[in-house]
Parts: sequence; C-alpha cells; structure tokens
Amino acid sequence: MKTLPAAFTLAILLATSASAFDVIVTTCGQVVPKRASAALTAALDCRGLTNGPAIRLEKGASLDLGRNHLSGGQVGIACLTACELSGPDCFVPTKCSVRNGTVENSQTSGIVGGDLTIEDVTVTNHRFRGIDGGRRIKLTGSTLTNNGNAGVVADILKVTDSTISGNGQIGLGAIVATVKASTVVDNDANTSCTDPAAPPCYDIGTERHPRLRDTTCKRSVALTDQTRPNCTDGSWCVCSGDQQIAP
Repeated sequence: MKTLPAAFTLAILLATSASAFDVIVTTCGQVVPKRASAALTAALDCRGLTNGPAIRLEKGASLDLGRNHLSGGQVGIACLTACELSGPDCFVPTKCSVRNGTVENSQTSGIVGGDLTIEDVTVTNHRFRGIDGGRRIKLTGSTLTNNGNAGVVADILKVTDSTISGNGQIGLGAIVATVKASTVVDNDANTSCTDPAAPPCYDIGTERHPRLRDTTCKRSVALTDQTRPNCTDGSWCVCSGDQQIAP
C-alpha cells in the first residue's frame, strides 16, 4: 500500500486542524467575534503595538494558541466586548477562554477580562500583572512567572496544577481562592519587598480563608481587618513561612 509523503501528510493535518476553528489569528490587534473559536497557527510578535491589545476576544470567544508564543501589545489578550449603549471606545470585561501556549512581554498585563478560563498557558514577563481578572478566573495547568506586580488577581480564583512564582510582589490575590496541587512561592522579586515600610509581598493574599490542598506556599496575607486569633503576622497560617502562636 502506498503511503503519503511526510510533508504532504503534515500539510493535510494542519489544514484539518485549522478548519476546526472559526477564526485564524494572523495579525496584531485582531478581534475574535462573540462566541467564535480562534487559533494562532504561528508565533505572533506584537511588541510594536503600544495602544491596544495584541488580540481582543469578544464575549464567549475562545483562543487556542497552538503551542505558539504571543508577544507584546499594551495588553497581550483582552477579553473585552463593546458597550451596548455607549460610544465606539467603550468596552467592558467579559467571559472568554485561552489555552495551549505562551503570552509574554506586554506593556501592562498579559491576559485581562471578567470571567476567564485559562488552561495550559505560560504567562510571563509582563510589566504589571500576568492575569488581571474581574469576577472569576479558573486557572489549570499553567505557569505564571516574572511579572512585575502579580501573577494573578481576581475576585474568585480557582487554581489547579499550576506554578505561580518569581513575580514582583504578589503570587495570587483574591477575595476567595481555592488552590489545588500547585506551587505558589517566591513572589517577592521586587526590591520593595525588603522594605519594612512598604506593603507586604506575599504568595497568597485573600479576604477569606484560602482553601489549599496539596499546595506549597511560603507566605500568606489576610486581606481583611478581621484579626486572625492564631496568627501573629497578619497571615492565614497556611504557608510554611507564616507565624503561628504555639498552642
């Protein structure tokens, strides 16, 4: 039986894979419409784009990075949809999903939005935050590192099988956080973290007691005025470096 040449077979596979998506992203500043599925089929360098997102996803859209690198933009990926009752420059954070690749080197934050599902993504080297969410973020199988201020911030945060380390001041910050099978350590790269007069740097900071399972962290902070009766340092007493009053 005859077999197809390897190059021809690869071309067929790529064409079949691309056809599974509604949109193929090829240019900086491209907008993915509502509820559309999009794919990045090659690395995209948008470091020359300084006044907008490298890619914008409208409500319900999804982006598969295809194991590629997306670089630059004022924001790497913005999950924003146009306001219904306002002008052309009005946008609101919205729901979207991103998976399978690397988002790096934006001027502010890597991924922003209102309700985000992030899976198997490395988010690194952003000047401000890796992921800056609004209401809810679900983060799975991902790595957030070397971001200037924080790895990830949201109201409600669910982290599974992920690594958050080496960020400037904050690993993760939330009102409510559930963290499973993850490593959240050494998020104190900024020189301000050694200044006693500066706000504290921490791996996990929440307003409510974080729920951790099979997770390693070094420093937590209770982001609330409520006094923790068994903690002497304003922490939740859940990380290895937290100080706890002896019973």
